[in-house]
Amino acid sequence: MKRDSKEHFRKVLAYRGMWVSNDNLDQFFGLLAGFDAAGDPPVLEGFREWLLATYPACSGPFGFSVLVLQILPKNLKGRESVDHAVVILTRFLDETDAAASST
Repeated sequence: MKRDSKEHFRKVLAYRGMWVSNDNLDQFFGLLAGFDAAGDPPVLEGFREWLLATYPACSGPFGFSVLVLQILPKNLKGRESVDHAVVILTRFLDETDAAASST
């Protein structure tokens, strides 16, 4: 993934309330899917595979949104669930950045 795309994506995550409701996980997943589809290369390339490798609770032939739902604590609602999803996504970005820097 191009560094500029990843940095822009991080800004979108930080200010996601400008595009979607901060407490609506479905809207947040839609934002991610749209941003990923518009990227060249996609900004979430490898995210699904990373989720399956990193989180034992993930399983099945599902897209990233269902896999993230499998990880999120069931007691989280609204903004807390979106914030936790952002933490997971940021971890993916950080780890893939680190891996790309070491090669």
